[in-house]
Amino acid sequence: MLRRFDFDEKWRSWVRACIFAGSLSVLVNGSPTEQVDISKGLKQGDPLGPFLFILVAEGLG
Repeated sequence: MLRRFDFDEKWRSWVRACIFAGSLSVLVNGSPTEQVDISKGLKQGDPLGPFLFILVAEGLG
């Protein structure tokens, strides 16, 4: 779906990394935070959830 909306491969790989596991670090004021281990899937309240829902709804509509 992200490819369908012409998201760059870099963005698609970031979303995949956030959803399918691994660890990540976020830049805060230009400095990386500590690594955070993430597990598979999105949890309730995840800010990425509504964004992905809207993308899929737009793509199917």
